[in-house]
Amino acid sequence: MMSLEFYWGHFLRVESASIDGFLAMVQTAFPSFVLSMLLIFMVLEPLEFLLPWRKAQRKLRPQLWNDVFYTFFNTNFMWVLFGTAVLSTWILISQDALAHYFGIRRQDLLVVELDQVPMWARFVAMYMFSDLVEYLGHWASHQVPFLWHFHRVHHSSSELDIWNANRFHFVEFLWGGYVAFFAMALVGFPAEEIVWVAFLLGITNVYSHANINIPLGPLKYIFNNPQLHIWHHAASVDPRRNVNYGASLAVWDYLLGTAYLPKGRSAGKLGYHGDEEFPTGLGGQFLDPFVAIGGDIRNRFRRLRKAPP
Repeated sequence: MMSLEFYWGHFLRVESASIDGFLAMVQTAFPSFVLSMLLIFMVLEPLEFLLPWRKAQRKLRPQLWNDVFYTFFNTNFMWVLFGTAVLSTWILISQDALAHYFGIRRQDLLVVELDQVPMWARFVAMYMFSDLVEYLGHWASHQVPFLWHFHRVHHSSSELDIWNANRFHFVEFLWGGYVAFFAMALVGFPAEEIVWVAFLLGITNVYSHANINIPLGPLKYIFNNPQLHIWHHAASVDPRRNVNYGASLAVWDYLLGTAYLPKGRSAGKLGYHGDEEFPTGLGGQFLDPFVAIGGDIRNRFRRLRKAPP
């Protein structure tokens, strides 16, 4: 293992490069990036007006501006501020730890050499593999209490639309990015191509939360969609034993037995039992997971003190 000074130096170098890259993007590629984001919302936002699935749902709903903040902060500014540097540093530490403590080097974990594989095949493989990793990470976010405290920020939404697709606590956003990018880097997918897969996953994530009704026909068994994903947010479903974990693809849910799409029923109230006590302000939503984790630690100590010797 390298020294703390080495990792801190790596973090600062990546952070500096990230900021420089963002400033360069502002001058050159940023207009095209903004245009691509606008196209997503220029297509899906009008569809929510023209083809609304839940017609009584309000557009100017409670906490809309919170979700607008989450959308732009999580998908843009967080990565510039610290996300890229944190991910890069943690991945470097993880690779060093595997090599130092277990003698496992990155090249030992490469499943297949992808240099000679056609680009379209690499893209399909990256897309499916990254979505499987997202599925497993999402499942863990519901099963592990520590992770659930952060993930319930996303599940505190009482109404779904394109704006709360990225309603995530920044700690969960970093953790999910770390798991996905680390797993894909270990397998051997090129980093410069992973970005495009992440962009596609982001688009489909927004679509699965949209308040629109566009039947997919048989494709609903392959791709995630609003009619399937809304049951993941239904308060009638136990959030700790949830369903429909797929991010972009529905196929993993159908293959692994977590798909749930009852016919002739409405999902009813969205959220989770007890979400009425969840903070409505951004500051409270930021602090809530840490307060809950502190409560878990205190309760564990109380049980230990009461336990017989």
